[in-house]
Amino acid sequence: MGDRVLVGGTKAGVVRFLGETDFAKGEWCGVELDEPLGKNDGAVAGTRYFQCQPKYGLFAPVHKVSRIGFPSTTPAKSKTTVRKLVTTPSALKRSPSASSISSLSSVASSVSGKPSRTGLLTETSSRYARKISGTTALQEALKEKQQHIEQLLAERDVERAEVAKATSHVGEIEQELSLIRDGHEQYVLEMEAKMDQLRTLVEAADKDKVELLNQLEEEKRRVEDLQFRVEEACITKGDLETQTKLEHARIKELEQSLLFEKTKADKLQRELEDT
Repeated sequence: MGDRVLVGGTKAGVVRFLGETDFAKGEWCGVELDEPLGKNDGAVAGTRYFQCQPKYGLFAPVHKVSRIGFPSTTPAKSKTTVRKLVTTPSALKRSPSASSISSLSSVASSVSGKPSRTGLLTETSSRYARKISGTTALQEALKEKQQHIEQLLAERDVERAEVAKATSHVGEIEQELSLIRDGHEQYVLEMEAKMDQLRTLVEAADKDKVELLNQLEEEKRRVEDLQFRVEEACITKGDLETQTKLEHARIKELEQSLLFEKTKADKLQRELEDT
């Protein structure tokens, strides 16, 4: 954990997770990459294995991950083998004994003539070794291809899981949108019904307003008629009062004249009585 590694020999990062996962079998390595070349943020199919920024997380099989700064020791072994092979002729050069010279002459004679049994065995063993090494290399290549296929299948499963999750999320959003749309349609219907009711109320109010205006005009006409009648009555009352005053004055004059005539009549009666 925390080592600097290379994934696939190209993507550098830091190990944040190492172990088994739920999305695929085997041992997997979770790496936080230095660049946004990954596929997640440390979570796969709803399960979080580590935390990093989006597109910086990547999961790979352990055999696809190599440490940075720790090279393989295979070249050193090959160098040692070369050194051993090289030391053999030098040793021969350092010990030019008679036995070595005779052995060299026998080897030269065997090479110039028919091949010896030892040479045939050596050649056969070398060919067999080459075949074994070739078979081993093929097996290793096949194993690597198989592991690569497993990795691709695992990545495909991860992508399918992410697609399924996204699809389910889209389905949920569509359901929510459908509910919102249904609610909006229901709200629109309710608002239209309320608008129809308001229109009906407004029309009824307009009719009542017209009727009230007509009644008001009728009352105005009646009031004007009453005012006209009152004015006529007032005029008639004035005329009657004037005529009444004149009649009272006439009555007083008649009373005075009557009183005068009565006095005159009494006087005449007294005179008649005296006579």
